[in-house]
Amino acid sequence: MKTIITASLVAAIATMYSVAMAEAPTQAPGAMAKLAFLVGTWQGDGWIVIRGQRHTFQETETVTPKLGGTALLIQGSGVSTDAGNAGEPIHNALAVASYDRHQHAYRWYALQAGQPAIDTQADVSADTLTWHMTVPHGGKIRFVIKLNDKQQWHEIGEFSSDGKTWHQFFEMTLDRQA
Repeated sequence: MKTIITASLVAAIATMYSVAMAEAPTQAPGAMAKLAFLVGTWQGDGWIVIRGQRHTFQETETVTPKLGGTALLIQGSGVSTDAGNAGEPIHNALAVASYDRHQHAYRWYALQAGQPAIDTQADVSADTLTWHMTVPHGGKIRFVIKLNDKQQWHEIGEFSSDGKTWHQFFEMTLDRQA
């Protein structure tokens, strides 16, 4: 009798797990095709304003499809080209872009050394990815990545204290290497 109860309990748990997994939010590879323009290794340069000072850098971005194309892994690494700081890390980040078919939304999850994680919705249109976040002390930041007319990765970062007027603090242009 104990064996029958145990077997029934195991079967019930397995069934509940299967149903839960079938209903869990999943990504859709078809939707991810809109982000295929980012896949590859990219290199170039840019600038960023940190604490009121403009700094220049060289950047490498590597974008790799993962999990059968249901996610993109984006790894960025930038080093300073400023006199006196050349070669020092200025940017080191990792992000995952995915699509939640149940929410009908793209997701952007980013990590940067020494910074809080960012988990936000992303907007995707033809050769453009935009993601945004609210700044803890007020205001918003948005980043727009798009292919320019030379098929380069062109990205800008902007800040707004009111959500209407935007001030650019970041820009980079990268060429596809592979």
